[in-house]
Amino acid sequence: MDPSTPSSPPPRHSAPAPSGGLGAELRESLLLLGCAVGVTMGLTTAAQAALSVLS
Repeated sequence: MDPSTPSSPPPRHSAPAPSGGLGAELRESLLLLGCAVGVTMGLTTAAQAALSVLS
């Protein structure tokens, strides 16, 4: 085997091009929705705790 000849690189497992990207968009939307719900619930809980402390 000649060391001067570069060995063929291993095949990269690239993600297939999405047909329309509906799945990726849906996952991203659900992720953003989950984050928004989590932040909203956290803020609501913090507000309720602050009100209970102040009252």
